[in-house]
Amino acid sequence: MKIQLLTLLACAVIFASSCKKDDPIPGEATLKYDNPNATGPLLEAGFHELAVYFPSNMMGQYRDWSLTEVTWYMGGFPDSCVVKIYEEGSGDTPGALLYENDVTGTTVVNQWQEHLLPTPLTVSGDGIWISIALRHDTEKQSIGCDSGPNQTNGDWLYKESDQQWLTYVQRTSESVNWNIRAIVEE
Repeated sequence: MKIQLLTLLACAVIFASSCKKDDPIPGEATLKYDNPNATGPLLEAGFHELAVYFPSNMMGQYRDWSLTEVTWYMGGFPDSCVVKIYEEGSGDTPGALLYENDVTGTTVVNQWQEHLLPTPLTVSGDGIWISIALRHDTEKQSIGCDSGPNQTNGDWLYKESDQQWLTYVQRTSESVNWNIRAIVEE
């Protein structure tokens, strides 16, 4: 009897510890390109937007769902931090701004940030860009990234200094994906 009870208890512990936040929940999807956080880019002083782009061929299956949350990994404190969501746009540039929220001062370093949209956005099925806009007064690391290899649309970077959207791999030859994710729900 004691052996059976211990076996049952061990199985319960194994089952409980195998559950993760990334486990799928029916009616919910996490849109992402990244793997677990490995590091973060060293960004020069100035304004930067780090973004992931989910094109219409990915978003079509979520038509009429709600975008409810944006999550990202923050490795260090930026001087300002704003969550932005854009329409599809054209080519390698986001479209019109759909959502913006200044989260400066609410971030906690070295962990995932969770930003719930006060009013969820209805997914049209068109592409969307999810951006974390940062200002650094000095060169520093802030947003997290995985160890790569980069996925198409997983590493967009806008720099105020050249006013261009380019991928991080185009800018540096480093192959990573930003730790930026979006949660959509039915």
